[in-house]
Amino acid sequence: MELKAHKRTGEWLVVDRQTSVGVDVAEQTAAKTALQNAALEVAERLLPKLANR
Repeated sequence: MELKAHKRTGEWLVVDRQTSVGVDVAEQTAAKTALQNAALEVAERLLPKLANR
């Protein structure tokens, strides 16, 4: 997953990406878990950076 944050003026604040793996019997459930894990990891890194701006 890739997350980009920018101001309305178009100035980029931060860009970050994260990959993750999920394992489950159903492929869709594993994909959902992997996306949730990646989103959590990226948010943990980006929120402090955005709060300092």
